[in-house]
Amino acid sequence: MFATTSVASPPSMDDLFRKWGAVYGVEWQLLKAIAVTESRLNPDAVNAADNESIGLMQVLCRPDGGGGCSNGLNVDGWSEATRKKLFDPRFNIKIGAQILAWNIRTYGLPKAIAVYNRWAERTSPVAGPFQNKLYVDAVLANDMRLTSIDNHGDTRAKPRMLLTRPLADAIDPSGQLKQAPWSAAGLGSAHRIFPSTNSPFRLVVARDSTHRAIEETRKVD
Repeated sequence: MFATTSVASPPSMDDLFRKWGAVYGVEWQLLKAIAVTESRLNPDAVNAADNESIGLMQVLCRPDGGGGCSNGLNVDGWSEATRKKLFDPRFNIKIGAQILAWNIRTYGLPKAIAVYNRWAERTSPVAGPFQNKLYVDAVLANDMRLTSIDNHGDTRAKPRMLLTRPLADAIDPSGQLKQAPWSAAGLGSAHRIFPSTNSPFRLVVARDSTHRAIEETRKVD
């Protein structure tokens, strides 16, 4: 059973979600929603099924026999990763945020969420169906609750936009948006998703005075 209630956590933990979400371009509510669903916000959580998924966001660490992790991740800080270090929320969330950010850039939402939990979902259609649909639904439900709390119950202020394919596929070489690659689901806050780590363009989604969605690409100075 996935956790879809009790999303409160100490302010210091929220500070970490905010910090690493801002650094890697993922909204902190979605990071926390992943953690709620993966570990129930328990920094000491270990997946009983494999004994290799560690901490708040259940980062995978296959033992190398010396306390380190044998599985490779192309993210900042992974070269110093150890099983012990992944129990530290400061390090764990930093790694998890990078994994989720890469997934979003590569697969869009909601597929990025499915792949975070189950690597085999990388071959699934961008909009599903996913074998771990219950997990994806639980993350989105937790994200909606967290965003509603953050907006004092008003989810209209920051509408969620679920990508139906990676944003990179929707931007032509000049940086113009070919067509909107998302569908509005009304599930919380919109994401500014970078098509690649070095792209100067991003999708910006907002609401006008009548609460209609407005989308555009803007160059980042």
